[in-house]
Amino acid sequence: MKKIKNLPFFNYQRLSSLNSKNHLISKLDNIQQEILVKIVDAFVHDSPLSISDLMSYRNIASPVTIHTRLRKMILIGFVDVKLDKDERCKRLIPTALAKEYYEQESNLMGQALDR
Repeated sequence: MKKIKNLPFFNYQRLSSLNSKNHLISKLDNIQQEILVKIVDAFVHDSPLSISDLMSYRNIASPVTIHTRLRKMILIGFVDVKLDKDERCKRLIPTALAKEYYEQESNLMGQALDR
């Protein structure tokens, strides 16, 4: 049986905490990380979320909290807002910084599996 300390999950956690100062994850709190997952997942599936769609995820936080965190994510540069074709709905689009964030996460996961 593998020792718990050698499991990839714990390797990932350790690597993540060691790299946290230079790591983009340090710019996002837990709620913002969950919001980003929802935004990127919808975008990858060719169905970008609207701001209203995001507010409906009450399992993440209250709509006010989500909106506050979203505004900060837009200012930091993780998310962009684009108007729909009819210009009535604002869609949430992950930026190049969000892509870089997930590339860093993927690299850390790969390193954790290699150990």
